[in-house]
Amino acid sequence: MEQALKRIRTQIKYGRVVEAERALRSLREQYAHTDGEKTILEVYALGLLKQTGSYATAIPVLERLLALDIDDHVRTEAADFLQTAVAQARLVPSEPDASNPDFLEFMRIVRSGALFDTAAGMRESADYVIVADVERAQHLAWHQQIDAPFESWNDLRTAASKQIHTHYFRNKLTMETLGAVGREIGALCAGHLSSVMMHFYDDIEGDLTMIAMGKLAGVVPDLHAHMWQAYRHRVFPCGWRGEFPDGQLCVFPNR
Repeated sequence: MEQALKRIRTQIKYGRVVEAERALRSLREQYAHTDGEKTILEVYALGLLKQTGSYATAIPVLERLLALDIDDHVRTEAADFLQTAVAQARLVPSEPDASNPDFLEFMRIVRSGALFDTAAGMRESADYVIVADVERAQHLAWHQQIDAPFESWNDLRTAASKQIHTHYFRNKLTMETLGAVGREIGALCAGHLSSVMMHFYDDIEGDLTMIAMGKLAGVVPDLHAHMWQAYRHRVFPCGWRGEFPDGQLCVFPNR
């Protein structure tokens, strides 16, 4: 059982939650009403379900865990998570507040078209590494196995997006408003991007929609703060040099 739990903890660490849950359910059935049950339930509830925000599923698991003879620190964590899970399970799905000032200002700037103007005279700074070659920018933006000192741009963007999606899921926020916002941003990109910048249409439309999604709910990951600053300077964020959050944003100037 110890080896199986070690493997499951690794799966949870790297986001392989479907495999982890399947394995934990199997172990739970196998070790029900044995000394190993409480360890399995601890990993299941406080490892997997807490990380994924699976509140409804967590409630009966936590109740069973608290009925067993467990260490005080585990009992405290389980009781706190149970209280959170019950409160979250009672939440009613709702739309995020489309009247919040940060989101409205974001949309005002995007609608103005200023983001799509040519960036003239950009120079490297403490904030930016300027990438003037379109093929180099594509390599930085799209290459999954990029060499140091650069980080995978796709991995960083995915992690930031996951932070926002997790917030929506845990707070039962719906996405009707976001659908209309995404369509509007897509139309603005299609209508304003130059022929050169159309190489990055999917990236730009996706970035702006995801930043809008975060601002709509009041969630701004650190990466998105860097990206939005770059877009406001009329440059396209296409990579990261260094080990995030240290280092510099790589940008391709609009032209």
